[in-house]
Order: sequence, then C-alpha cells, then structure tokens
Amino acid sequence: VVAIAKIAEKGDQHAIELEKSACDDRSWIVRKAATDSLAKTATLNDLASVRKLARMLEDFDPLPRMAAIYGLAELCGVGHRKAIRLAEARLEHRDPGTRQA
Repeated sequence: VVAIAKIAEKGDQHAIELEKSACDDRSWIVRKAATDSLAKTATLNDLASVRKLARMLEDFDPLPRMAAIYGLAELCGVGHRKAIRLAEARLEHRDPGTRQA
C-alpha cells in the first residue's frame, strides 16, 4: 500500500480505490498505511475519499485513527469546515493519542 502513494499520480482513481479497499484490511498496520496513502493520492474534491478518511477516525486501533486525522488535515488543508468539525470531535475521544493528534 505504501508503494501506491509513491508511484500513483494525485487523483488516480484506480490507486484511490485500492487504498480505500486496504483501509478495511484486518491488520491495523495495513489500515494505517492505506490511510496515509489515501491522504496523499486523493484530491480535495474527492468526497468519497474524505468520507473514507472520516470513517477511519472510528477505527478500533489508535494508529489508523491518528493517521486519519493527519490525513484529513493534509488532504483538506487550512479552513476546511468539515475537517475542522471532524478534528474537533476527536478532542472528546477516549484514546489520548487520538486526542493528541
């Protein structure tokens, strides 16, 4: 999954679909890598990818959750209201690593 973000062009829909699929892997390390990769490959106007990253904020493992919040920040940039609301909701999370992110 890490290689996809290194070789795919930004906005490559095939790569994005592979990354979104890997976000559902049973291994947390693959889900984390897929979340990182998706944030690099997706574009801001790709609402399906933004939604996928938002769903990753609810992952049962803290590292994919942290990757998702950083990924949303990277993908959405400054001033994106939905990303701000999603980040704000994480401040109440039970996991300190997720709140810290």
